[in-house]
Amino acid sequence: MSLSVLTTYDSTINANLLRAKLEHEGIPCFLNNEHFTNLMPHYFNILGSGVQILVPTDQLEQAKEIAKLDDGRMTCPNCGATNIKNDLESPKNKLKLILIALLIAVPIGNLLNRYRCLECGQKFKK
Repeated sequence: MSLSVLTTYDSTINANLLRAKLEHEGIPCFLNNEHFTNLMPHYFNILGSGVQILVPTDQLEQAKEIAKLDDGRMTCPNCGATNIKNDLESPKNKLKLILIALLIAVPIGNLLNRYRCLECGQKFKK
């Protein structure tokens, strides 16, 4: 049986809720990186970490329907616009972040999910 990643969560609670919902509907699923995400929450969004929900490849579409996942497009919580930019997209900001991370030896994963709406200027986390 081959498995495919349905989605990734930063919380084991949300992942287990979806797992229970899918199993109740008859779709077997497995959680990957559950313990690593609990032990190292600062590493979320680095190297594909986070709790991954794996389902059989032949049942992936059915699982997407049950989970009612969005299309992956982000919207601004303030105005609803989809014109969103990651705050770290400029090379200057990336270089600053890398230097700071190297100097103080801390992971930077939680900083990677900060966004800014180009329509209203609202800054928010994913």
